[in-house]
Amino acid sequence: MKMPDTITVSHETYKVLHQFPVLYKGWESDNVAWIVQDEGKNALVMSNHGVNYFAKKEELFEKITEYKEALSDSEKAYIMLL
Repeated sequence: MKMPDTITVSHETYKVLHQFPVLYKGWESDNVAWIVQDEGKNALVMSNHGVNYFAKKEELFEKITEYKEALSDSEKAYIMLL
C-alpha cells in the first residue's frame, strides 16, 4: 500500500512520516497505522472501524506483544511439523 502524504484525524490534516501494518486476530479492517507530525512531535494514529484517532504508544506496544506471542506459537507449530 502506498503511503499517503497526509491523513486526517478529527477534521485536521497531518503529515505522514511513516506507515506500517497493524494486525488484528480475526479482523480484516483497520490494518494500517501511521506516525504523523503533530505540533512538532511524532504521534501515533490508528483507526477504529475506519475512523482515525490518536493512539497512545502503549496500544502499539500491546500489539507488538501480541505479534511476539503469535510468532512464538507459530514457530512452535512449525517445529512440531519437522
